[in-house]
Amino acid sequence: MPALSTYSIKGLPDWLRGLQAAMQAQQACVLVTLVKAQGSVPREVGARMLVSEQGSIGTIGGGI
Repeated sequence: MPALSTYSIKGLPDWLRGLQAAMQAQQACVLVTLVKAQGSVPREVGARMLVSEQGSIGTIGGGI
């Protein structure tokens, strides 16, 4: 199966496209969601990131 980041379905967030691909391939993954932030942070509350054995899509920390 190709890495999660190679999937593209227009109009959907990257993490949701990756989640659809992982579900279709029956691949385990975790959706990480930033629920609280204090002080100066690179991403806002609600930022999401999908993580699997194949890699990750998005970031909750502003980096790669």
